[in-house]
Amino acid sequence: MIGNVPAAPAQACRSVSGRRRRTRDGRGCGSRPCDGVVEGLRVVRVLKDAFPDLKINVQDMFSVGDKVTVLVHFQGTHQGAFQQFEATGRQVSYRSIEVYRIEGDKIAEEWVAPDMLSLMQQISTGR
Repeated sequence: MIGNVPAAPAQACRSVSGRRRRTRDGRGCGSRPCDGVVEGLRVVRVLKDAFPDLKINVQDMFSVGDKVTVLVHFQGTHQGAFQQFEATGRQVSYRSIEVYRIEGDKIAEEWVAPDMLSLMQQISTGR
């Protein structure tokens, strides 16, 4: 528990797009309804396919009111295709700042800001 907010929901839902997403009762994922668990599992699958040894470490977590902020560090080896980049075998390390608004015991909204520029620079061939 972080304050009155369970820590586990913050770990259940990830986004590499940085877009705002809501639970299945709301609107999100652009203009279409979104099931956060299904979308979260899809994103985890994409990341694990590209970075099978991916380690996700929560560096800090704190809450204020109905919001939880999580500072996350990702590390792994680029062993599968990710977006337009084929596997490079390179070690990667990047961070994300994630804010979750909690309603009851569920994530109602999230704002995820991964450092995609850093990740893309690490896996691009021009590095």
